[in-house]
Amino acid sequence: MYSWRVTKYDPLKRDVEGNYLDHEEWTDFSDVGTKVSIEEYLKKEQNYINAIRSFMDEIGLDRVY
Repeated sequence: MYSWRVTKYDPLKRDVEGNYLDHEEWTDFSDVGTKVSIEEYLKKEQNYINAIRSFMDEIGLDRVY
């Protein structure tokens, strides 16, 4: 079984428990309109999907669960 962690967040900005500490960075859809535009949000989400598709193509997977 394969496992990936794909994230836009700087790992150096996490505490020992994994909590993200940069409160200026947008982290959720609820930040659309205040910290991030809908266009930038959707662009970043598409980048996640593209990364997953690339991983899947590389190892020959056609579906994930």
